[in-house]
Amino acid sequence: SEILEQLFTYMKVQNETYELPLEEVNINRLIYNSMFSFYENFRRKGIEPKIQIPEEPYYILLNQNAFTRIMQNMIKNVLEHGTDEFELTVIEEEKTVTITCKNEYASEELLQIEQIFERFYKADEARKHSSTGLGLAIVKSLVVRMGGTIRAYKGENGKKNQLCIEVVFKR
Repeated sequence: SEILEQLFTYMKVQNETYELPLEEVNINRLIYNSMFSFYENFRRKGIEPKIQIPEEPYYILLNQNAFTRIMQNMIKNVLEHGTDEFELTVIEEEKTVTITCKNEYASEELLQIEQIFERFYKADEARKHSSTGLGLAIVKSLVVRMGGTIRAYKGENGKKNQLCIEVVFKR
């Protein structure tokens, strides 16, 4: 059912007539709710997330369900492929809010950063993950559909096995 749900969602957001009604959304609350909903999963995997979100609520014109799905898919990606570190930060600038997720991944994964948002992409096809390869493709489609930008890059500060995903929305 998870595979069908992912495939259905992907096909829906690819349809040009699919509409996402936008409203002022408190992203701080939605991010915290998403993180808390996966608390037990993080605990079981032995990952203690480092969350840096300012106390002042940030309101952005978004679709609440789509933004929640973005967060859920990014967190699921961390839980499926990440190892022992996960950091989520939210930074407000004058005209934008940037959400960055950073996680370590297994060194044997041959991550092709330029393909990470492509549908059905998996870093290592031989591995037995239950991943559909659609989660981050859905994330990108939803972000773009709501006027945001997204990019992925490898490690900072010498961390060669770190995946960073940065989502930027206008305020």
